[in-house]
Amino acid sequence: MTAGRLTGTARVARPALVGAFVAFAFCGLFVTAFHAPSPHDVPVGTVDRAAQAPPGFELRRYASERAARADLNAGALRGVLVQGRLLVASAGSVAEAQVVRAGFPAAEVVDVAPLPAHDSRGLSSVFTTLGVTVAGVAFGALLTLLGAAAPLPARLLAIAFFGLVTGLVVALTVDTLVGALTGAFWATAGVSALSAAATGGGTHALGRLAGPPGLAIAVLLFIPLGQSAAAGALGQDLVPSFFGALSDALPAGATLSTLRGVVYFDGAGTAAPLLVLAAWAVAGTALTALLSRPERSRPCSP
Repeated sequence: MTAGRLTGTARVARPALVGAFVAFAFCGLFVTAFHAPSPHDVPVGTVDRAAQAPPGFELRRYASERAARADLNAGALRGVLVQGRLLVASAGSVAEAQVVRAGFPAAEVVDVAPLPAHDSRGLSSVFTTLGVTVAGVAFGALLTLLGAAAPLPARLLAIAFFGLVTGLVVALTVDTLVGALTGAFWATAGVSALSAAATGGGTHALGRLAGPPGLAIAVLLFIPLGQSAAAGALGQDLVPSFFGALSDALPAGATLSTLRGVVYFDGAGTAAPLLVLAAWAVAGTALTALLSRPERSRPCSP
Protein backbone atom coordinates (compact mmCIF):
# COMPACT_ATOMS: atom_id res chain seq x y z
CA MET A 1 0.00 0.00 0.00
CA THR A 2 2.80 2.37 0.90
CA ALA A 3 4.73 1.49 -2.26
CA GLY A 4 1.61 2.10 -4.35
CA ARG A 5 1.06 5.49 -2.79
CA LEU A 6 4.68 6.42 -3.44
CA THR A 7 4.35 5.36 -7.07
CA GLY A 8 1.17 7.40 -7.48
CA THR A 9 2.78 10.42 -5.86
CA ALA A 10 5.76 10.15 -8.19
CA ARG A 11 3.47 10.06 -11.22
CA VAL A 12 1.66 13.17 -10.06
CA ALA A 13 4.85 14.98 -9.04
CA ARG A 14 6.63 14.38 -12.34
CA PRO A 15 4.42 16.62 -14.54
CA ALA A 16 4.39 19.25 -11.80
CA LEU A 17 8.19 19.30 -11.74
CA VAL A 18 8.34 19.41 -15.54
CA GLY A 19 5.91 22.33 -15.57
CA ALA A 20 7.91 24.17 -12.94
CA PHE A 21 11.10 23.67 -14.97
CA VAL A 22 9.40 25.03 -18.09
CA ALA A 23 8.28 28.10 -16.11
CA PHE A 24 11.84 28.54 -14.85
CA ALA A 25 13.28 28.23 -18.36
CA PHE A 26 10.81 30.63 -20.00
CA CYS A 27 10.86 33.24 -17.24
CA GLY A 28 14.58 32.96 -16.66
CA LEU A 29 15.56 33.39 -20.31
CA PHE A 30 13.05 36.09 -21.22
CA VAL A 31 13.56 38.17 -18.08
CA THR A 32 17.35 37.83 -18.28
CA ALA A 33 17.30 39.07 -21.86
CA PHE A 34 14.84 41.93 -21.50
CA HIS A 35 14.83 43.20 -17.90
CA ALA A 36 17.61 45.78 -18.27
CA PRO A 37 18.14 46.82 -21.91
CA SER A 38 21.27 48.90 -22.40
CA PRO A 39 23.49 49.67 -25.40
CA HIS A 40 26.72 47.75 -25.84
CA ASP A 41 28.95 48.24 -28.88
CA VAL A 42 26.07 49.63 -30.94
CA PRO A 43 27.59 50.04 -34.43
CA VAL A 44 27.35 53.53 -35.91
CA GLY A 45 29.02 54.45 -39.18
CA THR A 46 30.52 57.83 -40.03
CA VAL A 47 32.36 59.60 -42.82
CA ASP A 48 33.46 62.40 -40.47
CA ARG A 49 37.04 61.95 -39.30
CA ALA A 50 36.50 64.05 -36.16
CA ALA A 51 33.37 62.22 -35.02
CA GLN A 52 33.44 60.67 -31.54
CA ALA A 53 31.17 58.03 -30.01
CA PRO A 54 29.82 58.00 -26.43
CA PRO A 55 30.14 54.89 -24.23
CA GLY A 56 28.09 51.95 -25.46
CA PHE A 57 28.65 52.74 -29.13
CA GLU A 58 31.18 51.53 -31.70
CA LEU A 59 32.12 54.05 -34.38
CA ARG A 60 33.02 52.62 -37.79
CA ARG A 61 34.73 54.76 -40.40
CA TYR A 62 33.51 54.77 -44.01
CA ALA A 63 34.92 56.33 -47.14
CA SER A 64 31.52 57.36 -48.48
CA GLU A 65 27.97 57.99 -47.30
CA ARG A 66 26.71 55.53 -49.90
CA ALA A 67 28.70 52.64 -48.42
CA ALA A 68 27.55 53.51 -44.90
CA ARG A 69 23.92 53.72 -46.01
CA ALA A 70 24.19 50.31 -47.66
CA ASP A 71 25.34 48.77 -44.36
CA LEU A 72 22.59 50.62 -42.49
CA ASN A 73 19.95 49.09 -44.78
CA ALA A 74 21.60 45.67 -44.50
CA GLY A 75 21.41 45.78 -40.70
CA ALA A 76 25.16 46.03 -40.11
CA LEU A 77 24.79 49.56 -38.65
CA ARG A 78 22.24 51.21 -36.39
CA GLY A 79 22.99 54.74 -37.53
CA VAL A 80 25.21 56.85 -39.77
CA LEU A 81 26.76 60.23 -38.90
CA VAL A 82 27.16 62.48 -41.93
CA GLN A 83 28.06 66.18 -41.55
CA GLY A 84 25.92 66.84 -38.50
CA ARG A 85 23.10 64.55 -39.60
CA LEU A 86 22.26 61.22 -37.98
CA LEU A 87 20.70 58.69 -40.34
CA VAL A 88 18.68 55.93 -38.67
CA ALA A 89 16.44 53.12 -39.93
CA SER A 90 13.66 52.59 -37.41
CA ALA A 91 12.21 49.75 -39.51
CA GLY A 92 15.15 47.66 -38.30
CA SER A 93 14.39 48.37 -34.63
CA VAL A 94 12.52 51.29 -33.12
CA ALA A 95 14.26 50.82 -29.77
CA GLU A 96 17.74 50.81 -31.28
CA ALA A 97 16.94 53.88 -33.37
CA GLN A 98 15.81 55.70 -30.21
CA VAL A 99 18.98 54.69 -28.37
CA VAL A 100 21.16 55.98 -31.22
CA ARG A 101 19.25 59.27 -31.24
CA ALA A 102 19.80 59.64 -27.50
CA GLY A 103 23.50 58.89 -27.93
CA PHE A 104 23.99 61.69 -30.46
CA PRO A 105 21.54 64.39 -29.31
CA ALA A 106 23.22 67.23 -31.20
CA ALA A 107 22.77 65.64 -34.62
CA GLU A 108 19.82 66.27 -36.93
CA VAL A 109 17.94 62.97 -37.19
CA VAL A 110 16.84 61.62 -40.56
CA ASP A 111 14.90 58.34 -40.61
CA VAL A 112 15.79 56.77 -43.97
CA ALA A 113 13.58 53.70 -43.41
CA PRO A 114 10.63 54.63 -41.20
CA LEU A 115 7.98 52.13 -40.19
CA PRO A 116 4.55 52.46 -41.80
CA ALA A 117 1.58 53.63 -39.75
CA HIS A 118 0.05 50.13 -39.77
CA ASP A 119 3.15 48.70 -38.01
CA SER A 120 4.30 51.75 -36.09
CA ARG A 121 6.25 49.82 -33.41
CA GLY A 122 7.67 47.10 -35.63
CA LEU A 123 5.98 44.31 -33.68
CA SER A 124 4.34 42.53 -36.64
CA SER A 125 7.55 40.78 -37.66
CA VAL A 126 8.26 39.84 -34.03
CA PHE A 127 4.95 38.06 -33.49
CA THR A 128 4.97 36.55 -36.98
CA THR A 129 8.31 34.97 -36.09
CA LEU A 130 6.91 33.71 -32.78
CA GLY A 131 3.83 32.25 -34.48
CA VAL A 132 5.84 30.41 -37.13
CA THR A 133 8.25 29.07 -34.49
CA VAL A 134 5.52 27.75 -32.19
CA ALA A 135 3.74 26.16 -35.17
CA GLY A 136 6.96 24.49 -36.28
CA VAL A 137 7.70 23.06 -32.84
CA ALA A 138 4.12 21.80 -32.46
CA PHE A 139 4.20 20.17 -35.89
CA GLY A 140 7.58 18.54 -35.29
CA ALA A 141 6.46 17.15 -31.94
CA LEU A 142 3.20 15.76 -33.37
CA LEU A 143 5.03 14.21 -36.31
CA THR A 144 7.41 12.51 -33.88
CA LEU A 145 4.68 11.23 -31.56
CA LEU A 146 1.99 10.32 -34.09
CA GLY A 147 4.00 9.57 -37.21
CA ALA A 148 6.81 7.51 -35.75
CA ALA A 149 5.83 4.47 -37.84
CA ALA A 150 5.52 6.40 -41.09
CA PRO A 151 8.24 5.74 -43.70
CA LEU A 152 10.98 8.34 -44.14
CA PRO A 153 9.75 9.69 -47.54
CA ALA A 154 6.29 10.28 -46.08
CA ARG A 155 7.68 12.20 -43.10
CA LEU A 156 9.98 14.31 -45.27
CA LEU A 157 7.08 15.07 -47.59
CA ALA A 158 5.00 16.06 -44.55
CA ILE A 159 7.70 18.53 -43.45
CA ALA A 160 7.90 20.07 -46.92
CA PHE A 161 4.10 20.25 -47.23
CA PHE A 162 3.80 21.80 -43.76
CA GLY A 163 6.38 24.44 -44.67
CA LEU A 164 4.65 25.39 -47.93
CA VAL A 165 1.17 25.55 -46.40
CA THR A 166 2.38 27.48 -43.36
CA GLY A 167 4.20 29.99 -45.55
CA LEU A 168 1.08 30.70 -47.59
CA VAL A 169 -1.17 30.86 -44.53
CA VAL A 170 1.18 33.27 -42.74
CA ALA A 171 1.52 35.55 -45.77
CA LEU A 172 -2.24 35.58 -46.34
CA THR A 173 -2.77 36.42 -42.67
CA VAL A 174 -0.17 39.13 -42.01
CA ASP A 175 -0.33 40.70 -45.47
CA THR A 176 -3.78 40.24 -47.01
CA LEU A 177 -6.07 39.80 -44.00
CA VAL A 178 -4.43 41.92 -41.29
CA GLY A 179 -2.48 44.31 -43.51
CA ALA A 180 0.53 44.41 -41.18
CA LEU A 181 3.51 43.14 -43.22
CA THR A 182 2.56 44.36 -46.69
CA GLY A 183 4.26 44.78 -50.03
CA ALA A 184 6.27 41.53 -50.08
CA PHE A 185 3.68 38.75 -50.10
CA TRP A 186 5.69 36.03 -51.83
CA ALA A 187 8.90 36.89 -50.01
CA THR A 188 7.07 36.72 -46.68
CA ALA A 189 5.54 33.39 -47.71
CA GLY A 190 8.93 32.02 -48.72
CA VAL A 191 10.69 33.09 -45.52
CA SER A 192 7.87 31.74 -43.36
CA ALA A 193 7.86 28.45 -45.27
CA LEU A 194 11.60 27.97 -44.86
CA SER A 195 11.44 28.92 -41.18
CA ALA A 196 8.55 26.52 -40.52
CA ALA A 197 10.36 23.67 -42.28
CA ALA A 198 13.59 24.42 -40.43
CA THR A 199 11.94 24.50 -37.00
CA GLY A 200 9.57 21.63 -37.67
CA GLY A 201 12.28 19.46 -39.20
CA GLY A 202 14.70 20.28 -36.41
CA THR A 203 12.13 19.41 -33.74
CA HIS A 204 11.30 16.12 -35.43
CA ALA A 205 14.98 15.23 -35.77
CA LEU A 206 15.65 15.92 -32.09
CA GLY A 207 12.58 13.88 -31.17
CA ARG A 208 13.78 10.96 -33.28
CA LEU A 209 17.24 11.27 -31.76
CA ALA A 210 16.31 11.38 -28.06
CA GLY A 211 12.56 10.82 -27.74
CA PRO A 212 10.62 13.02 -25.27
CA PRO A 213 13.84 14.58 -23.87
CA GLY A 214 14.76 15.54 -27.43
CA LEU A 215 11.39 17.22 -27.90
CA ALA A 216 11.89 19.09 -24.62
CA ILE A 217 15.28 20.30 -25.86
CA ALA A 218 13.67 21.47 -29.11
CA VAL A 219 10.99 23.43 -27.25
CA LEU A 220 13.56 25.17 -25.05
CA LEU A 221 15.99 25.77 -27.92
CA PHE A 222 13.54 27.20 -30.44
CA ILE A 223 11.05 29.08 -28.24
CA PRO A 224 12.41 30.64 -25.01
CA LEU A 225 16.08 30.64 -26.01
CA GLY A 226 15.48 31.40 -29.67
CA GLN A 227 12.93 34.15 -29.09
CA SER A 228 14.91 35.83 -26.32
CA ALA A 229 18.08 35.69 -28.44
CA ALA A 230 16.21 37.25 -31.37
CA ALA A 231 15.65 40.25 -29.03
CA GLY A 232 12.22 41.06 -30.46
CA ALA A 233 11.45 44.75 -30.65
CA LEU A 234 14.55 45.71 -28.65
CA GLY A 235 17.27 44.60 -31.05
CA GLN A 236 20.39 42.55 -30.44
CA ASP A 237 22.51 45.51 -29.30
CA LEU A 238 20.29 46.16 -26.28
CA VAL A 239 20.26 42.66 -24.77
CA PRO A 240 23.18 40.83 -23.12
CA SER A 241 25.91 39.86 -25.55
CA PHE A 242 25.28 36.15 -24.93
CA PHE A 243 21.85 36.41 -26.54
CA GLY A 244 23.06 38.56 -29.40
CA ALA A 245 25.71 35.99 -30.27
CA LEU A 246 23.10 33.23 -30.44
CA SER A 247 20.56 35.22 -32.42
CA ASP A 248 22.25 34.83 -35.80
CA ALA A 249 22.60 31.06 -35.34
CA LEU A 250 19.04 30.13 -34.33
CA PRO A 251 15.96 30.03 -36.59
CA ALA A 252 14.01 32.70 -34.69
CA GLY A 253 16.70 35.37 -35.04
CA ALA A 254 17.30 34.47 -38.68
CA THR A 255 13.56 34.58 -39.42
CA LEU A 256 13.08 37.97 -37.77
CA SER A 257 16.05 39.51 -39.59
CA THR A 258 14.92 38.10 -42.93
CA LEU A 259 11.30 39.22 -42.55
CA ARG A 260 12.40 42.77 -41.76
CA GLY A 261 14.83 42.68 -44.64
CA VAL A 262 12.34 41.56 -47.29
CA VAL A 263 9.48 43.77 -46.09
CA TYR A 264 11.29 47.02 -45.26
CA PHE A 265 14.71 46.93 -46.97
CA ASP A 266 14.08 45.28 -50.36
CA GLY A 267 15.92 42.14 -49.29
CA ALA A 268 19.12 43.85 -48.13
CA GLY A 269 21.09 41.86 -45.57
CA THR A 270 19.02 38.68 -45.93
CA ALA A 271 21.61 36.35 -47.50
CA ALA A 272 23.23 35.26 -44.22
CA PRO A 273 20.01 34.62 -42.23
CA LEU A 274 18.52 32.75 -45.19
CA LEU A 275 21.57 30.49 -45.19
CA VAL A 276 21.03 29.87 -41.46
CA LEU A 277 17.42 28.81 -42.05
CA ALA A 278 18.46 26.62 -44.98
CA ALA A 279 21.18 25.03 -42.84
CA TRP A 280 18.68 24.15 -40.11
CA ALA A 281 16.30 22.67 -42.68
CA VAL A 282 19.07 20.59 -44.30
CA ALA A 283 20.48 19.50 -40.93
CA GLY A 284 17.06 18.40 -39.70
CA THR A 285 16.44 16.45 -42.91
CA ALA A 286 19.86 14.82 -42.83
CA LEU A 287 19.58 13.81 -39.17
CA THR A 288 16.09 12.44 -39.70
CA ALA A 289 17.29 10.40 -42.68
CA LEU A 290 20.30 9.13 -40.76
CA LEU A 291 18.20 8.04 -37.81
CA SER A 292 15.68 6.33 -40.10
CA ARG A 293 18.12 3.98 -41.85
CA PRO A 294 16.82 0.40 -41.64
CA GLU A 295 18.79 -1.93 -39.48
CA ARG A 296 20.79 -4.57 -41.31
CA SER A 297 18.91 -7.82 -41.45
CA ARG A 298 20.29 -10.43 -39.14
CA PRO A 299 21.22 -13.82 -40.60
CA CYS A 300 18.68 -16.52 -39.88
CA SER A 301 19.67 -19.16 -37.38
CA PRO A 302 20.13 -22.60 -38.89
